[in-house]
Amino acid sequence: ISQLQGKDIRIGVQTGTIDDEFALAAFPNCKVEYMGSAGDLITALNVGRVDCLVFDRGGALNLESYHEEVSHIPDAIGQSKFGIAFDKSDEGYDLMVQMNQLLRELKASGDLDIIKDAWINDNTANQRTKYKQLPDTNGTINLAVDSSIAPYCFVRDNELVGLDIDIVIRFCEKFGYALNIHDMAFDAILPSLKS
Repeated sequence: ISQLQGKDIRIGVQTGTIDDEFALAAFPNCKVEYMGSAGDLITALNVGRVDCLVFDRGGALNLESYHEEVSHIPDAIGQSKFGIAFDKSDEGYDLMVQMNQLLRELKASGDLDIIKDAWINDNTANQRTKYKQLPDTNGTINLAVDSSIAPYCFVRDNELVGLDIDIVIRFCEKFGYALNIHDMAFDAILPSLKS
């Protein structure tokens, strides 16, 4: 990272993420290039449109494992927290309370770390991927995801899978929901929730 300081570098980030803020804070002279998907970012890097990409650790490790021409710098330039958004309604509030309960339980048991490790290190034995047969005892959850953000969400064997989906599957199992997953561009997720 120190070798990039003070240089006029072009950094690729995914539209709608916080990665542009990290890039500008760490490299004030950089030019940020916004792109819609991880695939667009890799293409831009490979053709020289950008000099480097800013990704979270899990995403960087995943890109590196699937693209031999890509490597990552393990030093962090920022720290972010991830969240799950619900609409601002009574039903959305109730779902948020249930999700927070599940996350507290997963964290207390150590299962959250096992789930994260399973997806970041591709340990399929600890991954939950099957959601099409979940019972709809309490209704159906509609989940919006961007399948270009591995290991959080991606397509494997023609199915949407990933860390985010795994957690939502566990949520649905615990509280009796069926699950519909809607794949869309990252920057369309929040507008779809509002609509």
